[in-house]
Amino acid sequence: MKGGAGRGFALAVALGCALAARDVRADPPEMAPGTGGGAHVSLAAAPVFGTEAACGEGWMELVARVDNPGALPAKGTVEVQSAYGGYYASYESRFVSRVPFNVGPHAAAVLHVPVRGQALASTASVTARAGDGTKLAETTVSMGTSAAPLLVDVDDPSRLSVVMRGWPLSTAWRPVSSSIGATTALTVGAPATDPTTGDPVLPERAAGYAAATVVVIPSDRLARLQGSELDALVGWVLDGGTLAVFPTRPEDLRAGILTTLVGAAVTATPPPPIMMTLPGAVRSGSAPSFGGPFPSPPMPFAPPTIPPPSTGATPIGWYVPARTTPFGPLAGTGPTTALRPKLSGYSGGNLRPTEYGATASYGLGQVHVLGFNPTSSPALEDPWMHGRMLDMVGDAWERHALLAFPQGEGGRSSNVYEVRRALDPNENFRPALGIAAILLVLYSILAGPLVFMRSYRRGRPLDPLVWVPVASAGCFALIVVIGLAGKGWSGRARHLALVEAGAGMSRGAVHRFRGFFASQTRAMRVRASEPGSVLDLVAADSRDQGDPVLRLDKDGTSLENLTSLPWQTVVVSEDGFTELGGGVAVREQADGSVVVANHTGHRLKNVVVWAPKADASWFANVDPGETVLSTSGRTVFVPSSRSTGTAGTRTVHEIDASRFQTLLGHAGEEMTVRWSAMSSASGSSTDWWPDDVPVVIGEIEGGEGVKTDATLRVESDTMLFRVVGEGGAT
Repeated sequence: MKGGAGRGFALAVALGCALAARDVRADPPEMAPGTGGGAHVSLAAAPVFGTEAACGEGWMELVARVDNPGALPAKGTVEVQSAYGGYYASYESRFVSRVPFNVGPHAAAVLHVPVRGQALASTASVTARAGDGTKLAETTVSMGTSAAPLLVDVDDPSRLSVVMRGWPLSTAWRPVSSSIGATTALTVGAPATDPTTGDPVLPERAAGYAAATVVVIPSDRLARLQGSELDALVGWVLDGGTLAVFPTRPEDLRAGILTTLVGAAVTATPPPPIMMTLPGAVRSGSAPSFGGPFPSPPMPFAPPTIPPPSTGATPIGWYVPARTTPFGPLAGTGPTTALRPKLSGYSGGNLRPTEYGATASYGLGQVHVLGFNPTSSPALEDPWMHGRMLDMVGDAWERHALLAFPQGEGGRSSNVYEVRRALDPNENFRPALGIAAILLVLYSILAGPLVFMRSYRRGRPLDPLVWVPVASAGCFALIVVIGLAGKGWSGRARHLALVEAGAGMSRGAVHRFRGFFASQTRAMRVRASEPGSVLDLVAADSRDQGDPVLRLDKDGTSLENLTSLPWQTVVVSEDGFTELGGGVAVREQADGSVVVANHTGHRLKNVVVWAPKADASWFANVDPGETVLSTSGRTVFVPSSRSTGTAGTRTVHEIDASRFQTLLGHAGEEMTVRWSAMSSASGSSTDWWPDDVPVVIGEIEGGEGVKTDATLRVESDTMLFRVVGEGGAT
């Protein structure tokens, strides 16, 4: 469905406007009130950003609307099913999400259902069932499976989609596992608007923004967001998202969420001179290019001066200068005469002048306060504005290379072998295998030559009939005991997680791997660590362990229908957020060295500090409150010795964890195992050691402090961290 029909479909799903999708109504048999019977129930569903938005293969949200025009209440579950490959490329499995609903007479319910992007299917079936399993209604949803850049316009109606949809883009960075080509078309998504409140219907989990590249929103709509929708948007920006806000009311600049994101109240200023020097763009067959070595014009403004820590106004994140990207056919230089008088700049907090108006870093993401309104005339028709939007999308797309596990994207690789190996207690069984092998050799000697020689010397030829069975039984019993000791007498769980955060931030996005190892066959239910997380099964020893079911309730999400077989390992991944105390502050010095301060409240182990202008140095420990200088550590590698790869046409620098063991000896063994697991799971598209951005990695001693998981004892709890950029008070 395209154009206005697609827009109408999305509106119908979320808010009950005229349905433009297939609406299936069912007349179920008579049931007792409250079970879902006795009412005509209609069902409609669509992706939260519309059917034309790229969804990729990460997480997304479907918005489902259940209407009950009858006189009896309807209660049951909305179930979404689809086939997907997941981490098992050799066979097809089902992904199922279930969300309960309870709709009163002549009422409706709007549900947000998190689902996995579909690698094997472009459609999903959505079914409403009563409490006893009776089908009340059913429909299907079409979903885009491309990994193309996605511009989300949170405005009603979406005029920006008319001029920007389908614009050809040439991207330098591309996920290695993705099928996206060198040139692709920009997709534009637009959420529905609630007619009763005028608020947009946006994802309720940060993972629901996994496919979004840039979100453009008016300041008044941003100010009205609250609850889970606000938390999801802020979390997405914190983990590398790009938010573009165009002011529509003066009060939004003085208070509210915008001032929180940029660090202080915002003041209007004259537009930065650089805005007047950039070219526009017109649509053509030639594609704009992003990420190439294009020269930028001289900066007409100086980077902001970093105030002393005592002011409490230290910038968060790193400074990214404005750059100019030349497009195909150029449409003059600078905005048109009609648009020039309407341009503006902004200052305050962490804002700095840029080609878009002003920009502030927030965690790993960025917030643009636009000096123009891209959704109305004269900017809407101006080629200069088109160029700025394309440049913004291209810059945001390239920033994905800096993240190992963007929120909701899962791993960019299906290779979780190293993760499973790190979490599998059977890896501890190898010494037991060696002992068992020695016992078998001793048994063969004892039950063979020694017993028969002894019987021959004593002249008792029948003795072997007695002693060989005794030796066999004894050897068998010892091997069983050794096996039980190696595998363990009871089930247990292991955790391995990586939290990524901006420098100085007290909160970061975390990608957890949770391994479960039971001593007997049991049905498992794995609950999310926090309400906004999403869960997925990523590794199992047997295909007979069933298809996972993601269930939502008032306490959050849980993964059900998991069967743990005896002495086999099940691995579940989780995308969410975690607290980092005061964070890890990072500052680059004039000589290229990097200062790191530990404000997390925990000891940091095996810390590697990457100083782009110097080298990577290792510290065995950094205690709480301690500050270290990169030049005082042990050098691990220099910039020229980094391992490189390519993701599209962009050069990325691999972590190459094997060098830790080579250079650090015994101290680097654990580092090699754990960082190899994370590197293989994140894929080969991550730029672990960027050319111009400081990075600090290491381990937080004590992990997250979890003692039990799914009723199993947590045997090991490892929390790795990766801090990118500069920020915080050292």
